[in-house]
Amino acid sequence: MSALNKCLSKIHSTLVFLLYTQIILHVLITPYTKVEESFNMQASHDILIHGSDLSKYDHLEFSGPVPRTFLGPLFLSCFTAPFYWIFKLMLGSVDKFFLQIVTRITLGIINVHAVKKLGDCFFNSRDLKEDNQNKNKNNQYRTNQQLALSSIFLLVSCTQFHVNFYISRLLPNSFAFFLTIKSFTAFLDQKTEKFCFYGGVAITIFSTPGYFEKKVRF
Repeated sequence: MSALNKCLSKIHSTLVFLLYTQIILHVLITPYTKVEESFNMQASHDILIHGSDLSKYDHLEFSGPVPRTFLGPLFLSCFTAPFYWIFKLMLGSVDKFFLQIVTRITLGIINVHAVKKLGDCFFNSRDLKEDNQNKNKNNQYRTNQQLALSSIFLLVSCTQFHVNFYISRLLPNSFAFFLTIKSFTAFLDQKTEKFCFYGGVAITIFSTPGYFEKKVRF
């Protein structure tokens, strides 16, 4: 590995770390939620706190004017539930504000991971296989080029305030963001089936209900 390759690898790793850190800082600096997040936040709360006792779910009394899905909060709760039960066993109870922060950080990390995987599209698996088999200057240059392009993508991602601020918030678009990025990543990797699957799920679950609500309303 050349000195340039080592330098680019360190820069790439640093940018990945900064991207994850930035999302966590956004949550810690602005931990409170907006009214648009109320449904998904309350749904996540009910799934974690009440579990299978559906009679206690807030949605039964306050369903809201726009149809929403529980699938996003249910998916997110699969990741936050271990933290909830660990802290509950250790402390006896869990502060709900702390649980809200953990939930938001978890969603932010999931979305950032999707962004990182999008940046990894520059590392084509076929090229890496060739690099392992043929150690020559051309392949080394291609690897450096991939590292440089991926690092530029991560650098641009780190400078995006709007996206980085909102991807940790429990909005329908934040859940759809993960699926959309996964779909775009599959498209760049030329994986048509995954591209159609992720895109179809995002459109059907997170876009269709609101679309039909507008059609009915107007």
